[in-house]
Amino acid sequence: MNYPPEFPNRLKPTVAAAIARAQLKFTNDSDRIRDAIFSIAETSCKAAEEQEWRVDLALEGLDAFLRVVCDHFGYGSYPYHVHSDWFLQATKNNIKESKEWLGYLERLEALAETQAGPPNAEGHSALGTRKEAVLRILEEKGWSILDWASEADVAYHTAADYLSGKKNPFRSTRAKLAKALGVPVNSLPE
Repeated sequence: MNYPPEFPNRLKPTVAAAIARAQLKFTNDSDRIRDAIFSIAETSCKAAEEQEWRVDLALEGLDAFLRVVCDHFGYGSYPYHVHSDWFLQATKNNIKESKEWLGYLERLEALAETQAGPPNAEGHSALGTRKEAVLRILEEKGWSILDWASEADVAYHTAADYLSGKKNPFRSTRAKLAKALGVPVNSLPE
């Protein structure tokens, strides 16, 4: 199995066991995928909460695990059993739209918000300027980062990476983020 970057070695048997349990517990591949990925998501969140795995890697890792689990049950679990790409994409979408999945993302999002970036030359964190500007608006709207990303039609990681200062989005993505907030693109900190 391919594990996401820096996934703790001591947890790899836990992930393998979750997949094996799901395979034994369910006969339907869709149920197997759901059971395995939610077990893995819980393990990933705990690893981030216990600072065994960086939060940003855990967020990216959830998507990577979803792909791996879908591929395992969709293509690799039986020698002559191959699901259509449509089935696997529908299964992924159903999981990503579920309350459970969103709960894991929000849990990691809350953890990410408690972390600060390194200070720049002026002594301010790059995180601070972006976060101050955007979080105030999100708070006024009653939105989470996940809500903002959905409204902007961008991936959760795109919005979270922008706020953390980890990445600078393309101009077109920045325009989507600004439009979702209802502010001019030039008022959104770079």
